[in-house]
Amino acid sequence: MCVKEAAKTSILSRQWRYKWTSIQFLNFNLESLRIPVTAIDDQSAVNKYSNIINTVLFRHSGNVQKFKMTMFNKNRHYEVPDEFIRWMYYLFDHGIQELILEGWNLNIPYIFPSYIFSCKSLVVLRLQCCIFTSPLSIIALPKLKTLDLSNAIDACNRCFEMFISQCPLLENLRLYDVDGILDLTINAPMLKSCVLKGTFESIHLKNATLLSFLYLCPYGTHGRSLEYFEPVDYFQSFFQLKALRELTVHGESIQNLLAGNCPEARVKNLPDLRELTVYELFPGNLVMVSSLFSLIRSCSNLQYLEIHVKDSIYSILPSLEEFLKAMGDPPKCFQHVKSIHLVEISRTMHEMELVKFLLINSPSLGKMIVKSIHKDTCEEHTKMLKDLLSFNRASCKVQIILLSQQELLPKEKASESCHAIDKEALLDFKHRITDDPSQLLGSWLATTDCCTAWEGIACDPFNGRVIKVSRPSAMETSMSGTLSPFLGNLTYLQVLDLSDLSELSGPIPPQLGKLSQLEYLSLNINELIGPIPSSIGQLASLQVLDLSDNKLTGVLPDSLGNLSNCFDMNLQNNMITGKIPSWMSKLNLSWLMLAKTGLKGELPSWLSSLPLGYLDLSSNELTGRFPTWIGNMSDLWYLNISYNKFYSTIPKEFKNMLLLTDLDLHSNNFSGPLDFIFDKNVDGPLGHYNTIDVSRNKFTGPIDKNVGNKLAMNTISSLILSNNPLGGRIPKSIGNLTQMRLLEMVRDKLSGTIPEEISNADTLRIIKLSRNYLTGRVPKMVINLKWLEKFEVLRNKLSGEIPAHKANFPASAFFGNPGLCGLPLPALESCHAIDEEALLDFKHKITHDPSQLLRTWLPNTDCCTVWEGVDCNPANGRVVNVSRPGVQSGDDFILDTSMSGTLSPFLGNLTYLQLLDLSNLKELTGPIPPQLELELSENQFSGPIPSSIVDLISLTSLTLHDNKLSGKIPFEIGKLKSLNSLHLSLNRISRSIPDSIGKLSKLQDLSLSHNKLTGPIPSSIGKLVSLQAFSLSNNRLTGVLPNSIGNLPKIQYISLENNMITGNLPSSLGNLTTLITMVFANNRFVGQIPRNFGNLKSLMSLDLSKNQLIGPVPYQLTKVKDLQVLNLSYNPLGLVKIPSWLSKLNLFWLMLAKTGIKGELPRWFSSSSIGYLDLSSNKLTGKLPPWIGNMSELWFLNISYNEFYSTIPKELKNLSLLSDLDLHSNKFSGPLG
Repeated sequence: MCVKEAAKTSILSRQWRYKWTSIQFLNFNLESLRIPVTAIDDQSAVNKYSNIINTVLFRHSGNVQKFKMTMFNKNRHYEVPDEFIRWMYYLFDHGIQELILEGWNLNIPYIFPSYIFSCKSLVVLRLQCCIFTSPLSIIALPKLKTLDLSNAIDACNRCFEMFISQCPLLENLRLYDVDGILDLTINAPMLKSCVLKGTFESIHLKNATLLSFLYLCPYGTHGRSLEYFEPVDYFQSFFQLKALRELTVHGESIQNLLAGNCPEARVKNLPDLRELTVYELFPGNLVMVSSLFSLIRSCSNLQYLEIHVKDSIYSILPSLEEFLKAMGDPPKCFQHVKSIHLVEISRTMHEMELVKFLLINSPSLGKMIVKSIHKDTCEEHTKMLKDLLSFNRASCKVQIILLSQQELLPKEKASESCHAIDKEALLDFKHRITDDPSQLLGSWLATTDCCTAWEGIACDPFNGRVIKVSRPSAMETSMSGTLSPFLGNLTYLQVLDLSDLSELSGPIPPQLGKLSQLEYLSLNINELIGPIPSSIGQLASLQVLDLSDNKLTGVLPDSLGNLSNCFDMNLQNNMITGKIPSWMSKLNLSWLMLAKTGLKGELPSWLSSLPLGYLDLSSNELTGRFPTWIGNMSDLWYLNISYNKFYSTIPKEFKNMLLLTDLDLHSNNFSGPLDFIFDKNVDGPLGHYNTIDVSRNKFTGPIDKNVGNKLAMNTISSLILSNNPLGGRIPKSIGNLTQMRLLEMVRDKLSGTIPEEISNADTLRIIKLSRNYLTGRVPKMVINLKWLEKFEVLRNKLSGEIPAHKANFPASAFFGNPGLCGLPLPALESCHAIDEEALLDFKHKITHDPSQLLRTWLPNTDCCTVWEGVDCNPANGRVVNVSRPGVQSGDDFILDTSMSGTLSPFLGNLTYLQLLDLSNLKELTGPIPPQLELELSENQFSGPIPSSIVDLISLTSLTLHDNKLSGKIPFEIGKLKSLNSLHLSLNRISRSIPDSIGKLSKLQDLSLSHNKLTGPIPSSIGKLVSLQAFSLSNNRLTGVLPNSIGNLPKIQYISLENNMITGNLPSSLGNLTTLITMVFANNRFVGQIPRNFGNLKSLMSLDLSKNQLIGPVPYQLTKVKDLQVLNLSYNPLGLVKIPSWLSKLNLFWLMLAKTGIKGELPRWFSSSSIGYLDLSSNKLTGKLPPWIGNMSELWFLNISYNEFYSTIPKELKNLSLLSDLDLHSNKFSGPLG
């Protein structure tokens, strides 16, 4: 879809919840601008393109998951726009996960910014035509799974290798036409697919035990061909790739692969190699051909062979006798081959001898495809067909297919059905799942093949054994039940990922220890209990172990010391006891996460002998001095030991960790100067930090005036020095940190003025300088920084008028500066005695506060000015806000902490309280006492919602989502007449919705989704005259939809999907003229769609899929001019054809799957703006028309399970935005060209 049109007309542009400015997938294609090929002014095209991207990013308000930018238009490539660097800044700051940049001018490569290496959220990175320069200080991309570089240059061979080694999850690597890397070493233990084409003179894949696909096409440099390289130096580790299943290689490289052993010497075996493709094989080169057969001889289980002959007309193949000599007698290596493809074959005697030889020695062969160099009208082609049919064959079932030069070569892989043992084990796992509200296991049926039909399952295609079991859906849902011990019968399993299911409980079955081939085990974010079974130590192949965020107890078993291949271990947020176990010294860990596990003692010295790059020991009870041997951890790039009890100064050896980029020491008892970060005696830079947090310690200053020059390469994004007795002034050189987003220097005893030079760091988002002794004025240039979102200088000695500023920072940001004027800053009153008593009682009921969150809450100190997490009304000293200390006002840069205890009922005495936010403390338990405005989401609260909560008659917002609350909604919830927001989603609340909810006349937002609510929707819902958003999805509601739902005059969003509501759609729904989105999918509605739906003039999205609605679809929908999403799939509409009146709508999403539609595709599709079209599982017929190529906005097309026929029109290639195409189960024919 054209970006300009998307920004202007998108369905999401007017809806408060799904507005276009928060779309997470952004695709900018220069071709969508439709600039004529004859355009002379290329710069105007780039400027127009840049303006669109600037507009979208400027108005975008949420995170960006995928960003794709194509600088290509009608064979014209363009240079990188000037704003490119700023766009990259924005994306990296908004959680970009997938970044694709392609179509650039190949003659002018752009320099990709080095701060990419600080973007921890990246999962996919695809770059074309760039200079990809890895920094000297490697910053890992911990989530990166796919790296694709095409036509790229990397000037630093060693830096690139170090970068790859710091991407622990890298699975797919593609280096295509990459220059600058000659001796390539790749250390990526999770690598599964690797494509290498470039100027590589030697290749070494270290620890690539999972690699299953390899494409290899190196070419020489400076005119050197690979045949002149020393073979033994070329590919040092080829025969260590024991998991290799598919190999594609160019003929010139084959003898190098065999490291000088070909053709006479027998090479090592590759038992798992199933598919071999060879390009550019010169038949006249006996060394090359015999090398190929020596390689084939090493593949004892080869099943698919494809050979592309080069210049076969002019070359002379070796004789059959020479082949036999190279192969050995008898040639057993073809005994498992099921499919052979020979490409560019002519009818020479020696080539036909090769075909005959393969046919006679392949007893399992099912298909041989020979692609001739001749056209199908050529006499030689006809003669070749007769010869092929006359040859003897070892396999009586072999099918010989001759293709002409123009026909496309198919590639078919072997496939086996699911093994009975594995299927039985998986069905037992499903049987133990007691609640699956989102039907994650809905496809796991006893009557279907688990390898092909079950979501989340992957099998070995050659034996049908299950090799991967993963969470069947990416949706954020839960699943209740226990783990089946029969999972231990999946003896071929390599990956077991049941993470983030939230409610998977019970112990870990010891039978998992039988999974001898398991390489990846993740059960994190569940409620598993009990000790970690000692049998886990039997998983000799295990490389990644993640059991974090559960309720596991006990000591870590010594048997885990046997996991010699494990490089990534995450056990954080469990209830483990004891010290850091010594058996970890036996492992080869690169990643170790033991945060929030209750570990005690000192840091063991053997940590320095591990190749650790990532170490997180935060929120424990570790103590002792910071050891000098820390400097020996030369691979460490991330260190977090916050919230512990360490003390002493930081040893000078700390500076030896040259790769360290992320450092978190906050909330300890460290002391001494900050020389380990910036040393006055060193002129040059000290490290390449990305984040530094040393707050809440006893470090002393002053801060070196050249701090901005010490933190090299300006890579620092977060600098947090708060709560240390630093003293001195804020250095002017801090302005040199031009990539900094966060600067926090609160309670540091700083004096002097705020330097205007801070404004040079124009990427700053947050500046916090409160509770110091700063004087002078507030600098106008600083407070007006373009991206600044938060600015706090309260409790200083600033004076003068506060400059006008665009952000309109609140008065509270400037409180406590008597000399300031320009905003109403009333004098602060002391904390009221009643409020202080209530808060101290709350502290008294906290039984465990390991991070000392409440350490400032002391008697005889002012709760309004000294206590963290408490805000007061400055006029009367009454407490208005209580937040988790350290996170008030929405700070998002402090790490999560925990606190054990119960809530005090005296909090109810805070009668002026407007906000109570104690979210994400994890370990607050017990019942909820009655309060005022409540924000207690994302905790572990259980039990019923207290009935006394209805006594909080001033309550305006009640947010309890994502807990474990059960029971019912209080019957008298209607007493909360001031309530405008009620969020109870993601809990276990049951029973019916009380009728009294209709008394909440001020309620604007109601969310009860993802619970276990039953019964009908009360008719009193129609009394919520202020309601704007209404979600009851994913419950067990029954009955009919009340007519009163049509009495909601302000409603914009209704979601009732995934319930069991029955009956007709009430005609009163036609009264909702403000409704923007209606989602009624997956219920049991019957009858027709009411005609008065044509009155829904604001409607943009209508989803009635998966019901029992019948046709016709009312013509009156043509009145809904803004309708852009229409989903009627999986309803027995029984339409004779696709209604022609749909052409009058400006639809972008049209889904009519399995609605019984007949006929052909209507021609009006070609002039529509449809981008997403799903017509699958119908009775549509006819040819796929050429005008399909005119649907320029189309990016998703599914017409599977219909009766289309004929060839695919060439015009389909015109759909430049098309990314998803599903044509299966039709009668299409012809080539795929």
